[in-house]
Amino acid sequence: MTIIIPLAQINKHKEEILNTFRKGGVVLYPTDTQYGLGVLAGNRGAVERVIEVKRARRDKTVSVIVSDIEMAEKYVFVSDKARRLMEKYLPGALTLILPSKDKNLAKSCGNEHEIGVRIPDQKEILQIVSELSEPITTTSANISGVEPKTDCKYIINDLKGIDLAIDGGELKGEASTIVKLSGSDCEIVRQGSLAVVFE
Repeated sequence: MTIIIPLAQINKHKEEILNTFRKGGVVLYPTDTQYGLGVLAGNRGAVERVIEVKRARRDKTVSVIVSDIEMAEKYVFVSDKARRLMEKYLPGALTLILPSKDKNLAKSCGNEHEIGVRIPDQKEILQIVSELSEPITTTSANISGVEPKTDCKYIINDLKGIDLAIDGGELKGEASTIVKLSGSDCEIVRQGSLAVVFE
């Protein structure tokens, strides 16, 4: 049975949410784009649970949410170009794939060489991540290959294995833009809701 907490009551239930993450639970949460599935990203067993919930391939990679640029720098190498993009567009609907600094976290997320990093414009979720003091996974809350739903209650009906859901109502549903940075190269991996201009 999934515990459902309205976003407006998140502060009242904060300890319950934090404890769910710390115990390896799977949390459904709203972002500025779509609902995401989150666990502590460094807990490989929990990450595997997320992949099972999505019915995805075992080799699927997942991105992470960090609370701010300072937290990002603990886990990935942030070049000057990456920092400019972060300062210009984050918090916002942008995922940056950057070279990994923390190989254990990177392996847990499915690729030891790079990690996708997000700072969504969703202050309640960023506060949770800040209090956890470590990243959580962010991957779309859908069965792999199926269009993501935009309403919490429909997602819970579709996906089995969600321990706790933070209900943020119906979301707009358009995915984040994904940009990969490697050295001086920039590549738009997925064009989403944010139009990125490279300087």
